[in-house]
Amino acid sequence: MAVSDQKVDAVGIDHATGSVVLTILDAQDWEDEREHLLALQAKVNAYFSYIQGRELYEDYPQTDGRPVVINIIQRLDPPEAFERFLNAANDVAAPLDITITAQVFEGGSAP
Repeated sequence: MAVSDQKVDAVGIDHATGSVVLTILDAQDWEDEREHLLALQAKVNAYFSYIQGRELYEDYPQTDGRPVVINIIQRLDPPEAFERFLNAANDVAAPLDITITAQVFEGGSAP
């Protein structure tokens, strides 16, 4: 999935923690850092709407009542500005009982 689309890329349950994990697959390069961050912001906001609108729980009833994590999996190492973005996004997510995490895919190809 592209970061620029507003669809949820993947939903699963982390059996170790019991959390429901919504994944953003980010294979976009960082050539235009500002545009990339704006696309990520729009995608995260779409995930917030999906959760707050209770569509997540309608689509996946077994996720209701579980902690929610949005995990951004990236193909390329992000710039410093991404860390600021992640901190700001978590500030918005915290009152919604959502945590946002990120990791770089280790494997040499897009996730």
